[in-house]
Amino acid sequence: LKPTAFVTEKTDLENLAVLLPYYHSHPVLRPILASRSPWERWKTFSLLYCYNSLALQIAKHVVHDTESDSSSQGYVPKFDVLHTPPADDVPRSLLSDTPEPALVHAFENIISLAGQNHCRLTVVITPVYSPLQHGSSTIRTAAAICSLRHVRFLDYSRDPVFAFHDELFYDGNHLNDTGAREFTRMLCFDLHIAE
Repeated sequence: LKPTAFVTEKTDLENLAVLLPYYHSHPVLRPILASRSPWERWKTFSLLYCYNSLALQIAKHVVHDTESDSSSQGYVPKFDVLHTPPADDVPRSLLSDTPEPALVHAFENIISLAGQNHCRLTVVITPVYSPLQHGSSTIRTAAAICSLRHVRFLDYSRDPVFAFHDELFYDGNHLNDTGAREFTRMLCFDLHIAE
């Protein structure tokens, strides 16, 4: 869970663009995509807009479908190391914003759905370069919900193993391969202890 997961950022709305190709074939997506802008409905009359200049990338992958994939079961390692500390890895203005009820409700629904399907759930806040000494409204809300629902909650946003360690980060919010391997070892250990 991102430390600001319950607060909508402009970039979050932009990320919805991946759903645009399905705008006409899946009406349930239309109100969600409409949250991007009041003009979204009109823009989608252009099918090219729905593919948001991805048409060339799609064509490239169709033609070169034998291109090797550098990922390993979804994991793509980043080997770069931070050379200068990020200016604002987690936008501080979003840390204290009031959580949006719809996002909190969706989180609660995920927990309920996991419980109904007898899944053991753990909610994890991953490490960030600059430790969140006072947490965030999202972290506090998620921790309270997890406590009430008896769901394991692991918060690494203040962990000194990762805080300010340039060699473990690709950017302010993402671990590089070395950091990801260290975090995986730590998380596996903590999950085992929590059993």
